[in-house]
Amino acid sequence: MRCPVCKTEKDEDEFYKRTNGKKPSSCKDCSKTKSNQYYLKNKNIIKKDRTNSWKSKLKSKYGLSDIEYDKMYNNQNGLCKLCGKHVAHRKLSVDHDHMSGKIRGLLCTSCNVRLGIVENVIRLNLLERMLDYIK
Repeated sequence: MRCPVCKTEKDEDEFYKRTNGKKPSSCKDCSKTKSNQYYLKNKNIIKKDRTNSWKSKLKSKYGLSDIEYDKMYNNQNGLCKLCGKHVAHRKLSVDHDHMSGKIRGLLCTSCNVRLGIVENVIRLNLLERMLDYIK
């Protein structure tokens, strides 16, 4: 196939497949270059959109403002409430009780996922069966 942008003859696997069946508008290299140029030109808008999206998720899912999140983060000194690992600002997950919705603290992704699994094991009364299984 020939890329219409760089005019280079390339293998078919060097083009992204389009879901509508039409020919690709450019090869992967040209697509990446175009995407990077767009990001560099619009990064302030993109970052603002990401921040607004994060803020609205905090509010709708947990009832927290970004200011309340920042207070929690600072009160925990940027540390995961379970393992104590330091995590970059606004990268800690909001841990909450899924039954009551009560917020318990901020956790790193690993601890948040593990805690969710443990809660499900307890809720489904699987702990004894799992312990018997691994013996």
